[in-house]
Amino acid sequence: LFRSSEWWILPTTTISDMDPRYWDEPFVAPPTTTPPTHRPTPAPTPRPTLPSTPRPTNAPTPRPTLPPTPRPTPAAPTPAPTPAPTPRPGNPVCLLSNLNTMMITEVAHPQDANNVRYIEIYNPSCRDLTIDEDITVGRIPLGSVGAVETVNLRGVQVPSDGFIIICFHQIIFQNTYNGSMCDKASGVIGPSSVGTDTYVIYSEADDRVIDIYGSRQTTDTRDDQDITNGRAVRKTSTDSPSSLFRSSEWFVFGTQDVEMISDMDPREWVTPQEVPGSGSDIVLIITELVHPFMTTDTNSPKPIFIELYCPNRDDWNTKIGNLHLILYSGGSTYPDRLDLSGKSINSRGFLTICNLQAYNEPLWKSECAYYDKFPSGVNGGDTVTIAKVDKSGNILSFVDTYGVRGNDGTGGTDDFTNGRAVRIRGYDTPNANGVFVRSQWRVYRYNNHKVVNCNPGVWIDEGVPLFSLDCTFLLTELADPQDSPNGRFVEIYTKECGGQHVPPGWEIATWRPYQVVPVTTSIAGRYIPEDGIFVVCVSAAFTWIYGFQCDVISGSNSAADVAGGVVTVAV
Repeated sequence: LFRSSEWWILPTTTISDMDPRYWDEPFVAPPTTTPPTHRPTPAPTPRPTLPSTPRPTNAPTPRPTLPPTPRPTPAAPTPAPTPAPTPRPGNPVCLLSNLNTMMITEVAHPQDANNVRYIEIYNPSCRDLTIDEDITVGRIPLGSVGAVETVNLRGVQVPSDGFIIICFHQIIFQNTYNGSMCDKASGVIGPSSVGTDTYVIYSEADDRVIDIYGSRQTTDTRDDQDITNGRAVRKTSTDSPSSLFRSSEWFVFGTQDVEMISDMDPREWVTPQEVPGSGSDIVLIITELVHPFMTTDTNSPKPIFIELYCPNRDDWNTKIGNLHLILYSGGSTYPDRLDLSGKSINSRGFLTICNLQAYNEPLWKSECAYYDKFPSGVNGGDTVTIAKVDKSGNILSFVDTYGVRGNDGTGGTDDFTNGRAVRIRGYDTPNANGVFVRSQWRVYRYNNHKVVNCNPGVWIDEGVPLFSLDCTFLLTELADPQDSPNGRFVEIYTKECGGQHVPPGWEIATWRPYQVVPVTTSIAGRYIPEDGIFVVCVSAAFTWIYGFQCDVISGSNSAADVAGGVVTVAV
C-alpha cells in the first residue's frame, strides 16, 4: 500500500537536486501546507537622548611668508638631429639581415580537409615589420628538380607573434581554426599539394636557401618527411634555420599517426602532446560483439557493434597507430577491414565500432563510432580480429581474435546470432599471436538478448545468473528533473541481493493518469551492484549527466520515464 507519509514529494527540482545511488533524506524538505504562525511584533523601545558636548574650536596657526625665488632663464633649445629618411611609406620594414632567421615550424595536412592545409613560418626578428625583400616560399614535388609553385612574401606584415601563415583560402582557414589569421593565401599549399612535397624558403636577391622542410634529391623516396593525413612540427630545441633537411629536427605525423583539424595549432610553436608512433604499440582487445534479436521487422538490417577496449590506462585518450580491425565473414579468406590508425580511444578506454543502425539506436548513439558500412556485414558465425599492419596495409601480426580465421562458426559454440558474445572480465591481455580461446568468452544467443540488454562502451560480464528468491525490493527515488528529460530515473534498493541477479518475473510498472494497463520494464536477470542500489534510466545520457552508468536503460515512454511526476510506480 502506498503511504504518502513515507515519502518526501519535492516539486520543481533539477538535476543538481537528484542523488542516484545515495539514499538519504533531502537536504530541504517540501514546503508545508499549514500556514506559519506569526509572532506578534513588539513595539520598539525608544533610545534615550543624551545631551551633546560642544567641541572646542582651535585658532589656526599662521604660516610664515617666504620671499619668492626667481626662476632661472632657460638656455636656448638644442635642435634635434634630422632623422634618416624611411625607405618607403607605411609600416617599418624588415630587411634581409633580419629575414635570415626565418624558420619553417609546421606544415599541416589534416586528414579531414584538404583546403585548410598551411605552412607556418616563424621570424621573431621581424615582429610588427613589413617584409621589404623578395623572399619566396616554393613547393617541390617528389621527383621534381625545382619548385612548381611559389609565393612571394614581399609586402607581408609580420604580426606581433612573429608567425607568418601561408594557407590556401584565408576565410576558410579563419573559420576552421577559430579565428586564427592567415597572412598569405596561395596554391603553394592546398588541395594540389601532397604529403611528400618539399617546402623551401629562399632569397631571390642572392638565390640562397634560408630554410627547408624535406629533401630536394630527385631519387629520394621521402618516406621520412611524408605527412599524408598528418603534419610536421619542428622540435622547439631547433634554434636556427638550415638549408639542409634534417629529419631529426622534426616530429613527422603521417599515415600511421593520422592528425585531424582538431590536432593543428597554427600560430603556436609547441611540442605535440602526442609524439609520432605513440599509438603504434597500443594494446587493444575485443570485449563485446553484438548481433541482437529483433522483435520487429526482422528483415531490416540489425544494429551491430564491435566493442574494443584498451586495458592500459596510460594509453586512454590516445590515437591508435598501425592497427586494422578485420572481419572474416563465415569461412572467407577475403576479409573486410577498417583502418583504426588515428581513431581515438575515449576517456574510459573504449572504442565501439557501430553500423548505421546501431549508431541510430537512441540508447547507443553516445557511445558509437560510425565509419561508413563497417561492420554492417557481421553475422554471428563470423571471425573478428585486430591485426598490426605495415604502411601498405600488409598484415604483420595478429593482436586479438574472436573466432577461428578461415572457419565458419555458424551453428557452433562461437555463434552469437540473435545475441552477443562478451569477454569474461579478467582476461584483459591478448593471447599470444592473437589466438582465440573459447573459455574466455560467454555467448548469449538465440532470442535471449535484445537491444536493451547490450552495453556499448562498458565491459559488463553478467556471468552465470545467480539469484535468490528471497529478494525484497524497495522504491527509494523517482526522478523527473526540471532541466533534462534524459535525467529521469527510478531507483530501487534491495538489502539481501546486492552482487546477485534479479530473480525471474520481476519488473517495474508505471501507471500514468487515467491509465488502466501500466507500462512495464523487466529487470529480471539484470545484475544488482554490491551496494544493493539498482537504477533504471531512460537514456544513455544518464552517464554524462550523473557521472556513472545506470543499470538498465529502458528508453523513453518506459516504466522509468516518470514524466510529469504524476505517476504511480510499483516494483
